[in-house]
Amino acid sequence: MRVLITGGSGKIGTRLIERLEKSNYQTVNFDVRPPKSGKYEFIEGSILDREAVQKATKNVDVVIHLAAYPMEEVIPSYPQGWDVNCTGTFNVFEYSVKNKVKKVIYASSICAVGFITWNTPNHSIIYFPVDEKHPCRPENIYGASKLLAEKLAYMYSRRSNTSFIGFRIATVWFDGPNGGPDEDTKTLIDDFVKDPANILNRSFPYPNVTVHALKDLSWQYVGVWDVAEAFKLAIENANTKFDIYNLGAEDSCSDWDSLKIAQYFYPGVSIRNPTIFLLDRKRTLWDISKAKRKLGFKPKFRWTEYVK
Repeated sequence: MRVLITGGSGKIGTRLIERLEKSNYQTVNFDVRPPKSGKYEFIEGSILDREAVQKATKNVDVVIHLAAYPMEEVIPSYPQGWDVNCTGTFNVFEYSVKNKVKKVIYASSICAVGFITWNTPNHSIIYFPVDEKHPCRPENIYGASKLLAEKLAYMYSRRSNTSFIGFRIATVWFDGPNGGPDEDTKTLIDDFVKDPANILNRSFPYPNVTVHALKDLSWQYVGVWDVAEAFKLAIENANTKFDIYNLGAEDSCSDWDSLKIAQYFYPGVSIRNPTIFLLDRKRTLWDISKAKRKLGFKPKFRWTEYVK
């Protein structure tokens, strides 16, 4: 099976290609940047170049769409954010359908729901744990772009024979070249995991980010290799025409229990079936039960592996 990965030179893409190649998939990396390793097939191109996207999506069975600005804080401007994350996604979906690709699997985000932002203290959260039925109310261009991708995917799934699966991915923790966490993940651990109470007194090295965004980083995460495995499972799922899945770890990444996090940072937000959090004190507040049930997703990584 031939699989095209947009953004395959990125931090998730490189791990995903390695995972798929080990399972005997033939991968093609489509990216504006060459990969560090020249081991696998690579096409240099931009998702904003419609002709390049049209050519790249020909004669492939599956398209995995990762290419995007990966977070709000690195988007140079909202017009640029729209061009890459929205128009670029449209191009990938449009030409995948025109070229009769069997399946498109794409990276949505926890931010599509409205997390990791700075305007609303509780992010309009109605209940915990947050499942796929929770209303989506993004407050920045990154989250809005991911929600738009979901709506585009639904439209194309209804008007074509192409299947679409989207993953609302929690904050990804990455491994470093020598094992253990990479530098960005070390920052997450030191600033948001070891002593959550101090989050309210900290600053963050990005403009316009307040404690409303910071507290979301104290309880949701997913290991990068679990993300790669989820995309592989989605390729192998033969029965889904369109669906969206939360993707995260089995637990909350904090010294605090999950109920304490919810009650401390999000007072007044309803807790559905609180008994489950008494039986499993670290149970995730980002509900992944649908992905576990329908895709067989079984995240293996635990945050304690990186915390000494």
